[in-house]
Amino acid sequence: MAQAAANPTTSRFHNLSDVALADAIGHADSVLKGAEAECKALKDEFKRRGLVEVAGDNFTVTATEQIAGRLDVNAVKEHLGDSWRRFEVATVSTVIRIKSVTLRAKNQSIARLFSDPTLRTAFRRAEDSGLDASITFAVPPDRPNALTGGAAAEREPEGVS
Repeated sequence: MAQAAANPTTSRFHNLSDVALADAIGHADSVLKGAEAECKALKDEFKRRGLVEVAGDNFTVTATEQIAGRLDVNAVKEHLGDSWRRFEVATVSTVIRIKSVTLRAKNQSIARLFSDPTLRTAFRRAEDSGLDASITFAVPPDRPNALTGGAAAEREPEGVS
């Protein structure tokens, strides 16, 4: 995957790791989308009430009509035929796409930590059956292969059904 060239300018986010930066972007995007949805609902209510100007304690809100001219691109293309292409300009831009890391993807990463195939299989079956497969880990420093805490998995002795 191509990497952006290093930028020597220090920003207020310079101390964030790449992972923390991705999480910060996702969090900010979620907050922004929630705020935009709330603002739209409030504006729709303002319009529904037929309000024109209201002064609150902190803000004044006004509603005015405006006329905006828009170019009908399809009509221009139809009128000019293929000659419209000489006015087309290519633009390069960087697009940042934000996706939430799903619970399943997180749990698959956690499942890879299990070296015991029985535990790994049990974990995946619990998740596939709709059970909450979230786990809180506490690994004692003297026993790095031990799993304790929120997930307790017991294996039946071999040969016992």
